[in-house]
Amino acid sequence: FKEIICDRSVQGRFLPPSMKIIAACNPYRLKSQQALEQEAMAGLAFDTFQGGAENIGTGIRDPLKNLVYRVHPLPESMIDHVFDFGALPAETEALYVAAILK
Repeated sequence: FKEIICDRSVQGRFLPPSMKIIAACNPYRLKSQQALEQEAMAGLAFDTFQGGAENIGTGIRDPLKNLVYRVHPLPESMIDHVFDFGALPAETEALYVAAILK
C-alpha cells in the first residue's frame, strides 16, 4: 500500500503518470464506555478477564479491542499524503443512505 501511494510503483514497476490513486483510511477512534459495556455483555470477539484485554483460553492480548475500527498506524512516509475531509452532517448522510437504498 505504501509503495503504491508514496512511491507510485507496484513490485518495483512504476505506475503511469495518468493513473490517479485514491484511498481511504478509517479514523483512530476509541469506543465509548457504553459500547464497551454492550460488547462485553454480548460476548463478542474475545472472552476476556474482567476489565482486561487478554483472552482467557489462549492468553492472546487484543491491543485494538477498545477501537471503533481495527486500524493500525500509518507508516511515517504516508503522513504527508493524508487529508482529513471531516464527516458529513447526519442529515446529509441520511440522504445518501436513503438514495442508495432506493
